[in-house]
Amino acid sequence: MTDHKLLEVIEKAIREESESARGLRIGVDSLLVEDLGLDSLDMVAIVLKLEDQLQVDIGVHEIKNFRSVADLLELLERHYGTSAAA
Repeated sequence: MTDHKLLEVIEKAIREESESARGLRIGVDSLLVEDLGLDSLDMVAIVLKLEDQLQVDIGVHEIKNFRSVADLLELLERHYGTSAAA
């Protein structure tokens, strides 16, 4: 899976799970709390959605490390290999 496709999946999950982020621009540099207004419940819902859609296991303990969309993308890239290409 390419970086672009992973970013699309992340963006879609954020928009579906967070009403506050629906009208905002979401990019790789977007900060989850400061820019998108996500709270801890939003983050748990987003992580669960990503796990389900991408068939990956993201530990709940990792959520506290996510500050930006780039952090989510980096984690998912590790699950798909260093190039994120499938």
